[in-house]
Amino acid sequence: MAIRWALAGAVLALSLGMTTWAQDWPQWRGPNRDGVAPDAKLPDPWPAQLRPAWQALVGAGYSGPVAAEGKVVVFARQGEQEVTLCLSAADGKELWRDSYDAPYTPSPLAVAHGKGPFSTPAIVGGRVYTHGVAGTLSCLDFATGKLLWRDQSLRSWGAASLLIDGNLLLHGVLWMEGEEMKGALTARNKDTGQMVWRSLADVPSYSSPIAADLAGQRQIIQLMQHKIIGVAANSGALLWEVPFNVVNEMNIVTPVVHRDRVIFSGYGLGTKAVRITAAGGQAAAELAWHCGQVSMYISSPVVCGDYLYGLSTRRGGSIACVRLEDGQMAWSSPGNLGDYASFVRAGDRLLVLATNGTLIVVAADPTQYRELGRCPVTKTTVWTHLTLAGSRLYVKDNKAYLTCFDLAAQ
Repeated sequence: MAIRWALAGAVLALSLGMTTWAQDWPQWRGPNRDGVAPDAKLPDPWPAQLRPAWQALVGAGYSGPVAAEGKVVVFARQGEQEVTLCLSAADGKELWRDSYDAPYTPSPLAVAHGKGPFSTPAIVGGRVYTHGVAGTLSCLDFATGKLLWRDQSLRSWGAASLLIDGNLLLHGVLWMEGEEMKGALTARNKDTGQMVWRSLADVPSYSSPIAADLAGQRQIIQLMQHKIIGVAANSGALLWEVPFNVVNEMNIVTPVVHRDRVIFSGYGLGTKAVRITAAGGQAAAELAWHCGQVSMYISSPVVCGDYLYGLSTRRGGSIACVRLEDGQMAWSSPGNLGDYASFVRAGDRLLVLATNGTLIVVAADPTQYRELGRCPVTKTTVWTHLTLAGSRLYVKDNKAYLTCFDLAAQ
């Protein structure tokens, strides 16, 4: 199984124009952008406590760490600056840093979540790409931290994580027309930062885009403010769209793809799967199923076999398993996990990091909820996505510390 997952990751990496290794975690939600760690090494049985290998004070924000080639990159806020730090994965020592002034005042409704940054970096082709809370885009040399290009001219949500697909860097932008907010999903040349295309299908949301080959075409898929869309990767032309309006336009969940279907969810709207087909040379989306029992608010789900696992809003936050064939809920765990948890699948186990700093190990078993272990990994809350690169587990907490756990040494 490990060989098959590693090969699948290598094929996807080639299609994205990336050089990745089985033990890398180079972007939002891992090497394949789906929350799966292809070659993770987990202790069995799971210990009652995890001993940290090292810890570093890196800065504030919810941006997740990314790791490649024995290094880990963190994008964080230190005072009124946004800082990119490159650390040694072995001992946490700083290798290089880049910073720029980034004063920012969050809206009154978002004050509790701080000043960011929120977007997870991407490491691709010897470069590091970051997306600041107010829209600053940066491209740095991965080996030295040298600035290759930076664009501070466009406004964006600064919450969705950048997608690199082939030679394109994809992100959302915003602007005002009178008193109306407008926006677009945009593609740039990743080497120069020059704009390639803009899709005006809808205003970007907090959800991050993904790329997939569906209906015979390379597509960029994103959950926008009012709908989910699929656009042609080479041109940005709209291929299909499905309305999806959540409360306060807060579409946050990153979609996942399973065979010919795109699965997505939102607060109060359940989980949906749409089948992407091609008829008469035109792509179309048709509803495959709707699971009204499982609504996901902030957390993005993972797939294992023919089942979906994610955090439902039921009972104050519970883990749910949904059958991908027809959308039937297989089971739901006890509740009170909160609004957010990050999910990583490693083989037939799920690592679920709750906001209270508890890491829960769950069997990816569609027949029943089976907890295999749990332990605290922070002494404070955590809203950053878990990172698992080989045997190294990285957790960035809300006190601005990055902690590395070497699972092979437990």
